[in-house]
Amino acid sequence: MSRIPAHPTLAAALLASANHACTADLLTLTAILSSEEIFVHPRQEHKRIEAETSHAHFGHPSGDHVALLRVYDAWINARESDTWCQKHYIRSRSLRIVKTARAQLEEILRGFGIDTSTTRRHASHRNRRHRRRDSISSDSDPLADYDASPILQSLSAGLFTNTAKRHPHRPHFYHYLSSTAAHPSSGNSLLCLYTSPNSTLAGPAANGGGAGISDGTRGDVEWVLYQDVQFVTRANMRVVSSVQFEWVKEGLARVASCDVNRLIGVMKEPAGKRKRELEGSEGPESRKNSLQAEKEERREEVEEGVVEREKLEREAKAAAAKLRYLSRKKK
Repeated sequence: MSRIPAHPTLAAALLASANHACTADLLTLTAILSSEEIFVHPRQEHKRIEAETSHAHFGHPSGDHVALLRVYDAWINARESDTWCQKHYIRSRSLRIVKTARAQLEEILRGFGIDTSTTRRHASHRNRRHRRRDSISSDSDPLADYDASPILQSLSAGLFTNTAKRHPHRPHFYHYLSSTAAHPSSGNSLLCLYTSPNSTLAGPAANGGGAGISDGTRGDVEWVLYQDVQFVTRANMRVVSSVQFEWVKEGLARVASCDVNRLIGVMKEPAGKRKRELEGSEGPESRKNSLQAEKEERREEVEEGVVEREKLEREAKAAAAKLRYLSRKKK
């Protein structure tokens, strides 16, 4: 993992993809998630709605990760056209960076002996990248479809700590690990997580009239995997996909068994353990000297107490004598 120039969670997912025969797909995803945002979000109202409608065209029922794959495939099929990017509110510069990063990651995985050609893209779309040079994809061309489960299982191998569960009674999610920690927070203090309005799992209800593939987050989505959290007016999960608990169960169990204090370098020794270790490492002569030193300290403390007591007695006698003198003088 240390040789892969990506976030450790993405590096783990990339290596796990070899077990699910979707390395080519994870190469693309890792490059996209390691680069800057590929979508353009205009501020003007009419352009914003137009951009959301165009982005929703790439949506996939599983969520945002496969949607990102569909954007990249469509860009490749459009012969990396800048005009196509402008029309669909996509950053062409970002996609070119993604392509370069993907090639570098692919070279590294080949050095590990991993087959980088395995994909879960359906067979009917695999040869679309090899169309004639004079043929340019149009909006009527069908988007590439994927078997999302193996791809999301690979992602779960690295991003399992970013698992969120839908609240049973409220319209939001919560970070699952935070609710199952050794010292869990109260239910009221758990951070409420929401699907980003730009997610393909969100629809017009979340987008304020924009476009999406569903009206708000679908009711059948119980578990989600997200890339990160963006704080605007609320905590929005970015790049979200629906997953099954079985895919993240093993990773979450490993986290639950970890000693968090030890991981962050906070180690508490049992009371008296250090003292016993020191006493065990000392010889007879050292122990004798230690006992003698302790006796000397106690004797000094006793002597200091006697001196202090005598001082207080002298001060009390002086005060009493002063009072007697003043009383006689008044008479």
